[in-house]
This record gives sequence, structure tokens and C-alpha cells, in this order.
Amino acid sequence: MKHVIGLNAIVGAWLILAAFAFGDNGMTTATWNDVIVGLVIISCSVGLMAGVAARSAYMSCAILCGAWLMIAPFVWNYRSTMLPKDIFVGGLVIVVAAVEMWRVSRRPATTC
Repeated sequence: MKHVIGLNAIVGAWLILAAFAFGDNGMTTATWNDVIVGLVIISCSVGLMAGVAARSAYMSCAILCGAWLMIAPFVWNYRSTMLPKDIFVGGLVIVVAAVEMWRVSRRPATTC
């Protein structure tokens, strides 16, 4: 299922690149927000793919990042071209992390 988690890493990288490609001219609040959140999403995805023990913390972090992306345009009041991108990416990150969280919780416990 690492390819599903890798999707969040790709989405995080796209979020960073799109902040400069589709963002307003200059380093605005929206650009900084997308760069920082994109880096956190990539970090969460890499941590999950590395098989770190705190998987639920990484998945929860990704869900919080997705939720923040969806509300950030309204909090920071940047309803420009970044609004639809942030809402779409935030929703995608939430869905991927939630599916992975559900998949991990349904895995049967192994006994030694």
C-alpha cells in the first residue's frame, strides 16, 4: 500500500510547485502556507513509507494538514487561484490518509 501513501508525497510536492506556478506574484501568505504544508505532507508520507512505529501519528498529521489546507484560504483570506487547488489537494490528502488509517486498523494482529 506504499503506492497510496506515495500519492500524498507526490501531492505534497505538487502543492509546493503549484504555489509558485499558480500563485500570486511574490511570496505571499498563500505561497508560504502551501510550501510549509507541502513539506509537512511529504514528511508524513516519507515517515509512513519508512515504516516508522508511530504510523497513526503520521496519518493523523496528514489528515490535519489536509483539513488545514481546506480552511486556510478562509482563515488567511486569500481567495485567489489558490482556493480551488488548496481545497482539492486538502480533500485528496485527507482521503488518502483516512484510507490508509482504515486499512491499518483492519489488519489482523499478529501473534508470536
